[in-house]
This record gives sequence, structure tokens and C-alpha cells, in this order.
Amino acid sequence: MSLKRVLILAFLLIASTTVQAQRFNKKAVYDDLRHGQWEASLLVQGAGGVDLAGDSGSSIEVDDAIGWGFTIGYNLTANWNFSYKFTMSAPDYLATIVPEPPEGEDPVPRDIDYQLDKYSHALNATWN
Repeated sequence: MSLKRVLILAFLLIASTTVQAQRFNKKAVYDDLRHGQWEASLLVQGAGGVDLAGDSGSSIEVDDAIGWGFTIGYNLTANWNFSYKFTMSAPDYLATIVPEPPEGEDPVPRDIDYQLDKYSHALNATWN
């Protein structure tokens, strides 16, 4: 094998190694893809119910509920993301209130059957 062929082969091996190293350098590739981009998502959430009993027979029963929400965020840089998150659910509830009656009288319970509106807001800063 001549010296010229050996040098050409060595050059090709070195050049292909450099190309392969750049191919697998994902940080340089993905840095610019995130910077300045908006992100959004829709959320589905489950809220578990609860049954609580208090003094003198008072109680509350909150049903399970499915809620929804959304997030929206902005990638200020390749590493910093600032976002807002909103969620809500509306479970039904039954509250039984038994007030303390005047002395000598029986307590008269009062039932409240209604819907509970739960809202949640969050601001988030994430370093990736």
C-alpha cells in the first residue's frame, strides 16, 4: 500500500470520527429548538371524594369528580420555562348541619345538597 493511500485512508477515518461526534452531540442540536417556543397542554384530573363526620351528628359527603385544566408556557431560553396552570372540578356534596338547640329542645338537622366549585391556579418556573 502506498503512502498516498495510507494518508487518504487516515484522513477519511479522522473526518468520519468528527462527523460522528457532531451527530451525537444532541445538546447543540436541541438548544435552539426550545428557545423562544410556546408550549400548551390540556389536562384531565380526578378528584377523590371524602366523607367526614363531626360533633352532634354533623357530616359532609363530597363525591368523586373528573376535572379539566390547561397549561401554557413560554421557553425564555433553552433552559428556562415559565408557565401558567389552571385546573377546575365541580364535585357534588351533601352537608348535614346539626346545630346546638336551646336547652330542652331536640336538634333540627339541616341538609345542604349543592355543587362545590374548585379552582386552582399556579405559576411555574422550570429549569431544564
